[in-house]
Amino acid sequence: MRQWRIVGVLLILVVAGAAVVPAALPAAAQDEVRWPAPQVEVLAGSDRYATAVAVSRAGWPNGAAAVVLANGSDYPDALAAAVLAGTAGGPVLLTPRDRLDARTADELRRLAPPVVFVVGGEAAVGAAVVAEVEGHGAAVERLAGNNRYNTAYAVAQRAVELGADASTVLLASGEHFADALSASSLAAGLRHPILLVSPRSDPDALARRVSALGATRVVVVGGPVAVPDDRLLALPAHERLAGRDRT
Repeated sequence: MRQWRIVGVLLILVVAGAAVVPAALPAAAQDEVRWPAPQVEVLAGSDRYATAVAVSRAGWPNGAAAVVLANGSDYPDALAAAVLAGTAGGPVLLTPRDRLDARTADELRRLAPPVVFVVGGEAAVGAAVVAEVEGHGAAVERLAGNNRYNTAYAVAQRAVELGADASTVLLASGEHFADALSASSLAAGLRHPILLVSPRSDPDALARRVSALGATRVVVVGGPVAVPDDRLLALPAHERLAGRDRT
């Protein structure tokens, strides 16, 4: 945990861009130390669908090897899909359930991915959306379970098949978005799968899923209120990353 605190302090100093100088330095050296001002780029659109497109254009200006498509009206599938996007080499785009947003459709044409991973069942991304995506020439692969927890596991399994690093699995609450959102950038960057947990999750079933993915390390994101200790009893050794609130 100490190393995480050190990383956190360094990040705060860099982001703040303040002229923070170690007191132990001689006065002359202190005068020479300057932190660079942070460069801020805003990626935004008029709504969540347009913002996802703006992020896609910034990150994949020359097309993408794959696209992950998830429902834009609810969060669990898109957050669980972060590791799949990071592993497959493409962005997460959002869609309403019953129709493909026109801006998302335009971005799919621009990216021209050979495959689109649709995350969630037909209640999340309907058949009409899939048909429209296929009309753009992409092969569609749907990853879904009968609820958000099983969908997250299906996504994790596929990501591992594509090369994700399943030596570490991240666990976060599927009841609220905040902790899973914090974990999603870590999942995408390090290609670690995210599994979602509820207060009713079967500890033995959760342990079996962790084992099936091949994980030797489990990182729980969020405190015991979010992911209760008794849900973790059957897991191998694990660590918890948590603060007193979501911030």
